[in-house]
Amino acid sequence: MYNQLLSLCVLGKSCGFSSGSFSFTILDLANATSHTQHVTKHYQMTKKIIIMAFWISLLSFLGCNNKKTSKSNNDSEVVLMDPNDLLMSIATIENTLPKTNNQKTDSLDLEILEDDWRQLEFILKKHSDLITQEIDSINKIIENESVKIDDQIVGFKNLHVRKLIPNPLDEGINLVEFKNEFSSLKIGSLSFNRYGKVNKGIYFNISNFDLYGITENSKVKTLAFQGLSSWDELSTFKLEIKRLMSKYNLVLVDWKSREVIDFNKIDLYLTPNE
Repeated sequence: MYNQLLSLCVLGKSCGFSSGSFSFTILDLANATSHTQHVTKHYQMTKKIIIMAFWISLLSFLGCNNKKTSKSNNDSEVVLMDPNDLLMSIATIENTLPKTNNQKTDSLDLEILEDDWRQLEFILKKHSDLITQEIDSINKIIENESVKIDDQIVGFKNLHVRKLIPNPLDEGINLVEFKNEFSSLKIGSLSFNRYGKVNKGIYFNISNFDLYGITENSKVKTLAFQGLSSWDELSTFKLEIKRLMSKYNLVLVDWKSREVIDFNKIDLYLTPNE
């Protein structure tokens, strides 16, 4: 369910933690996923946490703390790391993940990493106090648990698991009404990378912007951003997403940059890369 930095690399300009700009952290035309791209191995599902803990304990017992090396058959060096040196690539994740099934992804799917789940999401304004509490907890991680790897990459010895807002839209937004808010809308399924389709998951391509969430009983219960394929319809998207946010009293929360964006700040937040 969370990433650990087993080895680090730089992919593009953004790394470690977001700059506070949506265009910088999420909207990358070449690859529209989050900072989890800066690690080479992922331990992302709850079940794997248990397995990971077991292997860490076993490796520690066998002497990993000494950082021993060995040679494989093709003479490539294998370095055994101290488990205490493992770092997270992000400072926060959402507590719960929706269930998945074994259905294969298709061309109409939006495929995301588990760590991206609800990292940039719409939440009712009525939950503002809870949002503030969560951001305060993330700030503590950044202040006290961050490790600078180099000028561009930061790892974290710990992370904050967000638990206070399990239902960001409460009872949800009527799906039919939601669809009627947008002039250019395509709908598909949502998938987690390597784990198949998300149960009740839904993908909205709105004027080339990718949104996703969960629907239940014909209502949108969770709504989040992922990326975009083009800026060509930016003005239309801004107009329609601001109208949606105003109508349903929503704010956009960027948990990585710890920003809360009201509808009247969307124009500044959604800025194309220079």
